[in-house]
Amino acid sequence: MATKPEQITAAPQETKADLSKTTPAAPKGAADLLTPQNSVLLMIDYQPQMAFGVQSHDRGLMLKNVVALAKAARAFNVPTILTTVASQTFSGPLWPDV
Repeated sequence: MATKPEQITAAPQETKADLSKTTPAAPKGAADLLTPQNSVLLMIDYQPQMAFGVQSHDRGLMLKNVVALAKAARAFNVPTILTTVASQTFSGPLWPDV
């Protein structure tokens, strides 16, 4: 006569994890939010000829996103710096929408 193997089951154990040891503390000052007084938006080379170098994104969508970002910066009074390269010759002026 064959014997049946003994099946051992254990009830689920209740454990209380000490999250203070496993969860890293937030860096000092992390609770501070960005404000117009402690931030700046830098927009570099948003010019027609420079957009031709973009192959990974749709250029029309890129322009819409840049315009939305500029409008948000204006709405929140975020200081904004605009730069261009070769605007008088090759690259052309900054996009008018920006």
